[in-house]
Amino acid sequence: AMLYANDSGMTPDGVYAALTNTTLDIEDAGFDSASAYGLVQAYDALLYGGSTPCTDADDDGWCVSDGDCDDNNDTVNPGADEICGNGIDDNCDGNVDEGCSSLTDFDGDGYFAEIDDCDDTNFDINPGATEICGNGTDENCDPSDDECAQCLPKGEPCSDTIPCCSGLCHPRKLTCK
Repeated sequence: AMLYANDSGMTPDGVYAALTNTTLDIEDAGFDSASAYGLVQAYDALLYGGSTPCTDADDDGWCVSDGDCDDNNDTVNPGADEICGNGIDDNCDGNVDEGCSSLTDFDGDGYFAEIDDCDDTNFDINPGATEICGNGTDENCDPSDDECAQCLPKGEPCSDTIPCCSGLCHPRKLTCK
């Protein structure tokens, strides 16, 4: 069992081989007699107890067998702090956003009306949104719609350096929509 704990990559058969190749028969009756029977029981416990080597796909130090409920996300594990409002069970306790205040995110964009979402009824308006120049709407909650230094009006050729005022370029005509 200590061999297994010391090298989690060791298989139960590897533990068995290490135990039977390195133990001495002390020739007494009981568990430590022939082939160190007591140590072979440790092998049986590993093999038949359902124990498998720990696989930690996201390298966060937690295995699925240890309670990691998302082994593809290194920020989600039993040792993590709960992040309020993200809709994820960060600490793998079976509860989502427990212990959090009553913040609201009505549009589901991950931003909260009480903190930084200037329009919590529109998924496309939040501090992480891209501003569309000249449309009269503050998409990124900064609070200015006129932050675009220059934009190209409808019908003008699209440019890599100056955005279209609408934020949209016609894919075939390559002109601003």
